[in-house]
Amino acid sequence: MKEVALMVHKTPLRNRTNKTMEAELTFICQALAFDSDIPWCIKLGLIILRTPFGQQFGDASLLAGGGFSIDLRFIWQLYFPDKVVKRTLLHNRDGSIGQLVSINVLEFVVVVISYAAAYTVITTEQTTNDPCPIVLNVTDNMSALSWTIHACKQSAIGRRLARFFCGLLIGSPLGINSKWIST
Repeated sequence: MKEVALMVHKTPLRNRTNKTMEAELTFICQALAFDSDIPWCIKLGLIILRTPFGQQFGDASLLAGGGFSIDLRFIWQLYFPDKVVKRTLLHNRDGSIGQLVSINVLEFVVVVISYAAAYTVITTEQTTNDPCPIVLNVTDNMSALSWTIHACKQSAIGRRLARFFCGLLIGSPLGINSKWIST
């Protein structure tokens, strides 16, 4: 691999990495450490495609986001902080204010918060007898849909949010599926 890297890329490095790979490797090492409280197994029912017991819906704009679930009896709304809004296309069209916060990231924030709300309901109330409950996330954003199932691969902010989402999913009694809905 080293010889191929030298020939193709003229680099002395063995492997090329991106900026967030070190943080991701640290996260994985912490999760795999024997003294971590993270279980090394998962219920099969949480990782296979099954009929969800409830649905959650959410949407975001460049100013705010919100979500709800009739099945789980929750609703929430959040106005994004000014420092986030200033980094969206509303104020940062040319990237001069710093790294752009895209609508895709804000839509994924809605998915993560809605999942946290569903998790809270599942762990505090008797909502289902299913030993492996699955919630269906319904979104109108294709990136949020993809990031929910496969994680983000390009956006640095999206990758950090995906790491946080992974942390929520590890050891969780609640699985998540996602589907797209037309706007």
